[in-house]
Amino acid sequence: MGAPEHTRYRKIVNRAFTPARVAALEPQVRAVTRELLDTVVPGTFDLTTEVAMPLPMRVIADMIGAPPEDRARIMRWGNALVASTDPEYRAPADEQLDAAAGLLGYFAQMRERRAGEPGDDLCSVLMAAEVDGERLSPVRFNFFLLLLAVAGNETTRNAISHGVAAFAHHPEQWARLRAEPELVPLAVEEILRWASPVAHFRRTAIAPMELRGERIEVGDVVSLWYPSANRDEDVFTDPDTFDVGRDPNPQIAFGGGGPHFCLGASLARLELRVVLEELLDRVDHIELTGEIDHLRSHFLNGVKHLPVRLMA
Repeated sequence: MGAPEHTRYRKIVNRAFTPARVAALEPQVRAVTRELLDTVVPGTFDLTTEVAMPLPMRVIADMIGAPPEDRARIMRWGNALVASTDPEYRAPADEQLDAAAGLLGYFAQMRERRAGEPGDDLCSVLMAAEVDGERLSPVRFNFFLLLLAVAGNETTRNAISHGVAAFAHHPEQWARLRAEPELVPLAVEEILRWASPVAHFRRTAIAPMELRGERIEVGDVVSLWYPSANRDEDVFTDPDTFDVGRDPNPQIAFGGGGPHFCLGASLARLELRVVLEELLDRVDHIELTGEIDHLRSHFLNGVKHLPVRLMA
């Protein structure tokens, strides 16, 4: 969707992700992170399923106002939608449709409940927000929550998993971060560059241009490969080196800026920063105890299972 329609709808949702609103989530994010880590660290466990997966799911579920008992099915529906080619998550076509219908139906019910009992959750904010006198239609409302529930979970959990795996492969970087905790914000950016949780987006050219000798015409389909951009030798020094002190680091894991820049970038950065800070206080050594089980997908750079041993 492009301007001006995109601009109007973007303004509505932006109000739920202002810097002040995201910053106010830090105590909640930290409490959930500590609760999850307290049950597994020190120890040997699957970091993806025990920490990286439930953390963003719980945060986004609380944001939209979903009760705790509904988190598991929201996650199950989300997995079926974004990982339809993976043997572990794959479901028949009719079950994938059931997952989409399940999420949309669930959010429609939430909308009905909030109509009579509004709160301060994301569902209520989206229902009440107006731009130029216009509110989200029921259909747009349902699809906005579907997008936020899936995007707010999948990408962050993959960044957390890839980040911990990177430290297991590069223990000297973990030692450096423990010695210089002020590098955590830079480490967050390096994890995002290194992981590139979204592999690509497809776009349709709306204006002719030439890119490195290749002519692109109006209507041409273009694929944007984020891992390639985040390892661009013309931009990054030693792009295949994991460096928690990399600065500057113009990574584009959230997109290259502009009107389509990732809505949840601030929330993802917050969650990654809190996870690193809490791990620094607890973990001296990170070790892989098995093979990383990657998601079968050309869209998401996903991790399904990350067996690790975290030692104090």
